[in-house]
Amino acid sequence: MKALFICASLSAVVFVAMGMQLGMFGGNRRASNETPETPVVEKKPVAAPKAKFPDELAPSARGEPVAVAAAFEPGDRPHKLVFLRSSGEIHPWHEDHSGYHEDWWTMTVEKVELVVVIGASRRFALETIHYPNGAPPITRYRHDLEAAVVEAKTGQVLANIVFQNMPRQIKKLESWERTALGAPVSYHTVFHWAARIAREGAPANPNQMPFVTVYQE
Repeated sequence: MKALFICASLSAVVFVAMGMQLGMFGGNRRASNETPETPVVEKKPVAAPKAKFPDELAPSARGEPVAVAAAFEPGDRPHKLVFLRSSGEIHPWHEDHSGYHEDWWTMTVEKVELVVVIGASRRFALETIHYPNGAPPITRYRHDLEAAVVEAKTGQVLANIVFQNMPRQIKKLESWERTALGAPVSYHTVFHWAARIAREGAPANPNQMPFVTVYQE
């Protein structure tokens, strides 16, 4: 009788334990009815699309701001600048930047601080010298080039200038093949002018007097 009672008690304990595991007594049933927490997924910021070069920089050639361009602060360090035509198209000097300082050069709108706007080159005949004995005459030409430095982000024109490249004087003896003297304003002349403004800031008078150089061969 005692053994039967013990067996019955053990059977009851096993039954209760199995029932709790199977959810027969409601404990696990409540847990199964609870709404699982939704994991929080952090959204990564979407990067703004890169500005198209040089199209989105073109307004600066008209003195209009380009908001995505880099801020300009004068200082004795390299400043990213771009040469554009007055139409807003890229200037050949920027495409073929041989001899150009790489730390000043960029093809990214967001990095541009200054835009150097290059106008049309003009040539003026100063004089023509005629020689005896059927030698061809020689004409001396002056070459003019207008340029401006524009702060890309704000569209502010920092400086305007007209470069004048003067020809040297004709010598008593010139080569037979020579028929002209003078050459267009060089990239290096304009770059050094723009670089000085980048380091020192805008001049007191933005409309500067003609910058005259003498072309020597």
